Amino acid sequence: MNVPDASHDWTFAAFRSLVDGVLLALILWMTTGFVVAQEPAAPPATQERPRPQSAEGVEGAGIVAGAGDRAAAGPEWIGKRVIQKYRQFQLKVEDRVIDRRHEILTYRVKKVDGPWLWLEAEGLGLAGWAMAEQVVPVEEAIVFFTRYIREFPDDVHGFFMRAIIWYQERNEPELALDDLNDAIRLDPTAAYLWNDRGEVWRARKNYNKAIGDYTEAIRLAPDRPGPYNNRGLALYALKDYEKAIADYTEAIRLDPKNSLTFGNRGNARLARKDYAGALADYEQAIDLDPKFVSAYRNRARALLLDRRGALAVESARKGIKVGAWEGEMPVYTAIIGHLSALQVGDSASAKWFLDEAAAHADHETWPYAVISYLRGELSEASLLAKAGENINHRTEAHGFLGYERLLKGREEEALRHFVWVKEHGDSTRAGYMIAMAELDRLEAKQVSSRRS
Repeated sequence: MNVPDASHDWTFAAFRSLVDGVLLALILWMTTGFVVAQEPAAPPATQERPRPQSAEGVEGAGIVAGAGDRAAAGPEWIGKRVIQKYRQFQLKVEDRVIDRRHEILTYRVKKVDGPWLWLEAEGLGLAGWAMAEQVVPVEEAIVFFTRYIREFPDDVHGFFMRAIIWYQERNEPELALDDLNDAIRLDPTAAYLWNDRGEVWRARKNYNKAIGDYTEAIRLAPDRPGPYNNRGLALYALKDYEKAIADYTEAIRLDPKNSLTFGNRGNARLARKDYAGALADYEQAIDLDPKFVSAYRNRARALLLDRRGALAVESARKGIKVGAWEGEMPVYTAIIGHLSALQVGDSASAKWFLDEAAAHADHETWPYAVISYLRGELSEASLLAKAGENINHRTEAHGFLGYERLLKGREEEALRHFVWVKEHGDSTRAGYMIAMAELDRLEAKQVSSRRS
């Protein structure tokens, strides 16, 4: 969660895509870089066992000590997803403490050595050794933190950690909100709690409540970039692009090395049809993080809308190579690349994008249905049926259908799809921005035609 994107650990999760990879939650409260361990070295020789802050003087009580502390971890740990138990959690490589940027992360256990586990953060490449007694398997985390709360009912940490699990792992936002409400009651001065509650409100599309919580987080911690970025995301969803850009700009001032915020500001500028400004932000995002897949896709989309299809094809190709067909983002990139190639009459490249997606993408994901349509394997009616009542999917389906019709010169059909997106679509989806840009062009063309 805060994720997304961050002392107590400042975040619900690592970087997370909330709106089809276009906008990324940034809860990075701390801005120093990760120290990434490439190979498991020998575990540290010793480590003092951390305890919950509020559990001083209760060594041996309930869950704090636990049976079998310091005992050798068994092979059953290998492959498990785990999360930290206590605040004072550390990853180590030899005698070095790995900088986790104060984030709450989920890890995969890759190796066991006595009581030590080699952990790798999911999707980040961050890795190090930790004591088995200091982590809990994700599937057992609700039980663990519920016991923690019973033993330490005045400790924010238990409520915060349980909220993470409710929200990220169990998809129970109401229960997450309950725990965050309790955490804020216990410590109303903790900015990260307001920020993370805002994340839950935003995920539920209650943008005004999210903005209220982010604003309180900013008041409490005005030097942290995360709440500015996240408030920008909520403002973007409300189509208040100017204010969103102002918040992203402040987040960039506070953390000028974060690629995610540049990408988000680029999206807001693109929504305003400021193609030059959007492209400058995407270029900066890619310079900071050459593996930032959605920045390549969004740069391609901006070039497509700016009628520079050949450059859009090049950007989309690079994005696919970087993405390695993990998740949905390369599928969206292939769709944009295909449409860009059609824009400039490059039939070979248009076919290449579809063939690559067919060979490498997960055919069960939603965006692959669009690929199937473009390959002639689905009818328009079948594509819309696959989108169902999901407003996100229907926005994309109508947006991409409309643009494909436009490229074929069928403007009235394209207009019908674009009008649907304007009246019913989700403004945070990729198809929405394409539809709005082209709808404006078509309507201006109609006005000009009537005048002449």
